[in-house]
Amino acid sequence: MTLQEIAEDIKGKRSLSDLDEEFLKSRILEKVDKYKIDVNKDFKKLKRKDRYKEFFKDIRKTLRKIYGVYREIKEKRSKKTYLEIQEKIGSFSSVLDIGCGLSPLEYIEIFGKDKTYYLTDISKESIKEIKNYMQENKIKGKASIFNAFDNYNDKLPKTDVIFLFRMLESLESIEKGSSERLFKKLKAKIILVSFSKIALNQGEEIKKKGRSWFRRMLSKNGYSFEDFDLEDEIFFLIK
Repeated sequence: MTLQEIAEDIKGKRSLSDLDEEFLKSRILEKVDKYKIDVNKDFKKLKRKDRYKEFFKDIRKTLRKIYGVYREIKEKRSKKTYLEIQEKIGSFSSVLDIGCGLSPLEYIEIFGKDKTYYLTDISKESIKEIKNYMQENKIKGKASIFNAFDNYNDKLPKTDVIFLFRMLESLESIEKGSSERLFKKLKAKIILVSFSKIALNQGEEIKKKGRSWFRRMLSKNGYSFEDFDLEDEIFFLIK
């Protein structure tokens, strides 16, 4: 019961309230040994201890870095940006978007309601809103909760295009190399990755030739790619 109570305590912050619970519990369990937290102990007694306060702050800091901070970065893109993305991709009939946020509510109108969309995120509220939109507009596909770090082995649909917009840096902040692990499970003709030009951990602008760790990963695995800038994002079109 204590694990559930810890999760509820952490989700008391509004910006984290819609976070997928399994994802949150996994992050909690990663830190219990460090702070000697016994998840079988009485929660009220545990909460009074100084080590719990330190543990709580550390978890919140981690989640802000992984989830809260990148959500605060401007997500809305212009119609012009989506039209340029569409031109770069070419003809396609199906999309898998991992870490979609609410972006599908923008781009489905532009890319076309006749395509099939598989949309995933760790935000329950985002997925709920997207499901309602897909149902109302009779959009083919599925919207679902997907934790790309812990559940990377789950079977993902094979599509023409995969979007990974502004989410790989969050994966890397949990564990370096997790992006490469996810990439090896993806099946698509084209993978389109984006990064914010602002680094999540430093708040500094990153030049187009940045993200050297990602470029090394692509070269190591034999991916060919093109990079380009649109608005406040750096995009990698990977084949």
